Amino acid sequence: MQFVVNQHVRSLATTSVNTPTGTMRVSTPEVTALDLVSRPLDSGGLDNVVTVLIELHEEHPLAESELLVAVAFYPSASARRLGYVLER
Repeated sequence: MQFVVNQHVRSLATTSVNTPTGTMRVSTPEVTALDLVSRPLDSGGLDNVVTVLIELHEEHPLAESELLVAVAFYPSASARRLGYVLER
C-alpha cells in the first residue's frame, strides 16, 4: 500500500462517514474523482479509474458546483481528463 498526499489536503472538501468504531473524515466524491484521474497509474490505470468512477457515480453522483470548487486545486490536465472520462 502506498499513501499519496496532496499539498492542498487541508483546503479540499471532506465529509464525515460513520464506521463501526466511530466516524472518520474522507474526501468528497468530487475530490476522490479528481484524485483518481490525477494519478491514474497509482490507481491501477485509466481503465480501473473509469470503473471506480462509474461505481462512485452510481452511489454518489458528482455535484457540478463541488467539482468547480475542487478543480481549482488540481492541474488543468486533471480537469480535462475528468471531463473527457465523464463525457464518455
